[in-house]
Amino acid sequence: MKTVYKYCFKGSKAQFDIPMIRPLHVGWQRGNFCLWALVDTEKQPIQCEVLVLGTGREAPEDIETYQFLGTFEAETFYVFHAFIKP
Repeated sequence: MKTVYKYCFKGSKAQFDIPMIRPLHVGWQRGNFCLWALVDTEKQPIQCEVLVLGTGREAPEDIETYQFLGTFEAETFYVFHAFIKP
């Protein structure tokens, strides 16, 4: 089955095993960072890493290996930038 799943996490970095077709969005919901992804529940999960950086924060040395997903505001008025590494 192909559908959209949500994966929530605390902190600026998280790893998930997801039967992902493609990442859709990273945002803020009820005090958590959340990744929404289009998944195929019949597909083998792959490990991916999600990284969220606040504006002005130092990025890791390997930031070029991540795919940019977007920029969003949290209810705290901070601006975050989301990346994923499949």
